[in-house]
Amino acid sequence: MASSAKKEISGIQRQFYTIALIVVIIWVLMITRGLLVPLAWASFFAIFMMPFVEWMESKRMRRGLAIIIAVLLFTGVIVGILATLSAQVVSISKDLPSISTRFSSSITKVQQFIVEDLGIADDTEELKSMIGSQLEDVVKWLFGNITSVGQSFFDLFLMPIYIYFILLYRDLPSRFIEKKYSESNQETIRKVFGKIQKVLRSYIVGISLFTAITAAMDIIIFLSLGLEYALFFAILVAILNLIPYVGNLIAMIIVVGYALVTKDSLLTPLLLVGLLWLANMIQENVIRPWVVGSSTEINAFAVFLSFIVGALVWGVSGMILFIPLVGIVKIILEEVPSLNAYAIFLKEWNVKPTEKKD
Repeated sequence: MASSAKKEISGIQRQFYTIALIVVIIWVLMITRGLLVPLAWASFFAIFMMPFVEWMESKRMRRGLAIIIAVLLFTGVIVGILATLSAQVVSISKDLPSISTRFSSSITKVQQFIVEDLGIADDTEELKSMIGSQLEDVVKWLFGNITSVGQSFFDLFLMPIYIYFILLYRDLPSRFIEKKYSESNQETIRKVFGKIQKVLRSYIVGISLFTAITAAMDIIIFLSLGLEYALFFAILVAILNLIPYVGNLIAMIIVVGYALVTKDSLLTPLLLVGLLWLANMIQENVIRPWVVGSSTEINAFAVFLSFIVGALVWGVSGMILFIPLVGIVKIILEEVPSLNAYAIFLKEWNVKPTEKKD
């Protein structure tokens, strides 16, 4: 009896320590957000660029020079995207007064419809005045936050430096394994590292292709409907689509709201809703499974929790980064025998209907 009681207490203690460790880890992730977020992005992009660097090294190019070329190309692409977005944001900000005027006109038309056609008392004047006066500030706040998100994702000073050093010293983990662990354990650890690298590379390449295809599809839709700043909204929608569950909805609200304000006819916004919905169905059911697949192989509930926890810990970056990070955790749990059972909660399972017994 005494031994069983001790085992029960020991089990409770282990569970308490596990929960305490998780809380401490989340707390550390939150207070070191300024360091870890750009470092995490840099690690992902370094893994993405590693095949290109290794290819240049195979052509007898020195490692440092190969990495510098890769980093310069990466920085050039990012600077080009940010410059394009910034120019578009500046142009939109100049049009804010006219957009505000059109918005007020739209509110007036809605008010007239409510009063004259529906026969509802005119109590919307105060709401119209409040919304109209605050529209410019709201849009400026939105574009300001979009710009700050871009700056946090791609810090033009820290990112290239992080990527350079990660690629330069990419052999250090292998050397650490050789020094720290016995030969019997080295193979297992290298297998885990290999799986993690493969999963991350597959995820990053797939997501990059998916984002590019999404942007191309959206810009065709916006240009065909004559929407202004089509390039900006196409890139915005493609980036927001990286955020699970809510990203596409937010993108549609922004784009359709802009069309409602700037277009005289309701036909354009309605066509925009229909075409964006159709494009999203194709993207999620055809393109994403094709180019991304189930690279992380985690279930939908784990993805949802990753999204929520990531948003609370690292904000917008956490919404995107925590999904592959959970995929890494799943790989580690699967390969460690004492933790293998916990991987069940993260795995993707094919749910089969329950068979009725006679």
